[in-house]
Amino acid sequence: MAGNDTIIPLPYIESFFYLNGITTNTTWQNMSSHVSEGNVISNSVDVMKWMNLLMTGQAGINMSNVDLMKQVIPTGENGPNALYGLGICFIDGLGYGHTGALPGYLLIDFYDPDTGVTVFAASNFWDFANVQSQNNGMIEFAINAV
Repeated sequence: MAGNDTIIPLPYIESFFYLNGITTNTTWQNMSSHVSEGNVISNSVDVMKWMNLLMTGQAGINMSNVDLMKQVIPTGENGPNALYGLGICFIDGLGYGHTGALPGYLLIDFYDPDTGVTVFAASNFWDFANVQSQNNGMIEFAINAV
């Protein structure tokens, strides 16, 4: 893929963005301007494996540095980023991980070091006016699943 490609290779899941009563297909947006999320194509298994390897010190970052990443502090925000460390957040009931969002895609990926369980949930529909509620619903779903 070139840096200006707007079409991702098969297989992929189409994405949709909803705003002011209009649903727009956002599958073919150019991701190459994004620093991290636009430079890797992965599936749910890849994302879960990466989080597990990262949080267990097996992804090129040793455990002493992972432990530094996990030193989360209150941010003053509500929601998933209320406790944030070096590139990861902590959510009680899920563990350490991150959320992600691009127009049409929302995801959560968390690893609980106490249980060794990695949880991933994604949506290919983004209701812009209610995105925080939608994200919180995904987190609640994931907590109830484990």
